[in-house]
Amino acid sequence: MHMVPIVAAVSALALSGAASAQAPPGDFTADREIALNPGAPSGPLKNRSVIVVDIGALPKAERLRVNQIVAARGESELEKLRTAIDAAPTLIFALRLQGLSSLHVLIAETGAYGRLTLITKKKI
Repeated sequence: MHMVPIVAAVSALALSGAASAQAPPGDFTADREIALNPGAPSGPLKNRSVIVVDIGALPKAERLRVNQIVAARGESELEKLRTAIDAAPTLIFALRLQGLSSLHVLIAETGAYGRLTLITKKKI
């Protein structure tokens, strides 16, 4: 239910991110945000940056919310998400910077200002 827009957003990144994947990585802030396409117009599927966050770094209430989403979601939805992430070179790059892969991703959420947040768990 929540995964359909997320998978669509990640799929859009796969299509638009391939060209920017060839470019050298830009600067990223201390919160591990990576610009994907800063010149892109904003919109529902126009992600401008990705941030990778470990579930352990979230406040307890947010960890509970993420765990509820993961528990309610089927394995097939998680596999679709991971497949979409693997098809997007910029997302793979953002995860590799943290020593992670799509297997570590629990959920992906789009937020304000075109930010795509990947919530991960280091121990799978």
